[in-house]
Formats: sequence, C-alpha cells, structure tokens
Amino acid sequence: MMKKGLVVLLYGVVIAAVIIFKESLLSWLSLGGVERLPWMIGAAILLAMIPLVPFGIVAGIIGAAYGPVWGSLINVVSSTTAAALTFWAVRLIFQERGRQLMASVKGAERFIFLLERNAFFAVILARLLPFVPAVIVNIGAALFRMSFGSFIMATAVGKVPVMVVFAFMGSQLDSNWPVMLRTLFIYMFFLVVVYAGYRVWLRWMESLYKKEPTDEYYRGKGD
Repeated sequence: MMKKGLVVLLYGVVIAAVIIFKESLLSWLSLGGVERLPWMIGAAILLAMIPLVPFGIVAGIIGAAYGPVWGSLINVVSSTTAAALTFWAVRLIFQERGRQLMASVKGAERFIFLLERNAFFAVILARLLPFVPAVIVNIGAALFRMSFGSFIMATAVGKVPVMVVFAFMGSQLDSNWPVMLRTLFIYMFFLVVVYAGYRVWLRWMESLYKKEPTDEYYRGKGD
C-alpha cells in the first residue's frame, strides 16, 4: 500500500498537470453538457473504484464542468455508487482477498477497532479524512458485516463535505483563485479539527476497550 507521502506527491503531480493544461481541459469540458452527463458519471464511478486514482482531481473536473451544485451532487452519487459496488464485490466474491489486503495495510487495525465500537461513525469519520484510503473503508465495512443501508448512509454523509469542496474548487479553476484558496484554507482547518477529534475518539476507545480486533471481525457479525 502506498505511503501517505507518496499519495500526497501523486496528488501534487496531478494538480500541477491540471493547472498547466487548465485551458485545454476547460475547453474540452465546455464541449458538452447534459448529453455527456451519463458518460461523465460512468467514468467517475470507474475512476472512484481504482485505488491509485486521486478522485479529488476527478471531482474537481466534474465541478468545473457542471458547477458547484450539480458537480457536488454528481460527485457524491458517483463516489457513493463506486463504494457500494466495491462493498458488494468484497462481500459476495472477494472476502479472502479482502482479508489479505486488510492484513497487509499498516494502520488498518485501527479502523477495524473503531468499526467494532461504532461502525456508522467510524465510516463517516474515515470518509472525512482524505488520507484514509477509500478502498480500506469499503473492504473493512464489507468484511465486518456492516449493514448495507448503514454503510451507504454513512458513506454519503461523510462524502458530502469533501465532494462539495472539490466541486467548488473545480468550478473556480478558470478565474477565481482567491476564493479557491480561501476555500482550501477553510477545508484544511476543517480537516485539522476532524483529525483531532478522530485522535481523541481513538484514544478514548482504546482506554475503554481492548485495542486488538476481536475474532468477530473475521467471522462476520451478520447483517
């Protein structure tokens, strides 16, 4: 699994490429509208299912193409649909492969531990923190036997703030850099607050319960 530093570097490279080729990208996006929407959503779902693709960049492009309101809605629907497909793929077909992946990821045991304490809140919190790999959240929830309805609701709720920010920043890419930078600053402050809350909750849970995941995680708790 890629380290956080490499993920940040990948985001930086892609962001730089978007800035450099901004005019060509915006010109391409302006060629269509509603008639291209199904293709845009389909492509977004596929890209969201690929762990190495920075979906924040995709969300920003969608925001540039459809504006902050429709862009945010498309982003939430696309990324949540991708999460649902991954969830069911792991639960129905790739459980053993999913367990192997979770066992190989450093730090995944913390997410499993929080799933055991409060699965709904754990998924929301993980969605709010961009450095938590979405694939780990999807696989962990599927293996933990979290109900599909709770998973989708928590995923959608957790994705709204992030997808709105990306869509808004994408919509401002062509001109309004001061507004975009202020939005980025506010978002970074929001992430600091969320991460601090995550650390407090994790330490509190660790003080109340045994940290290691129980055998229930591997057996499944039922829907």
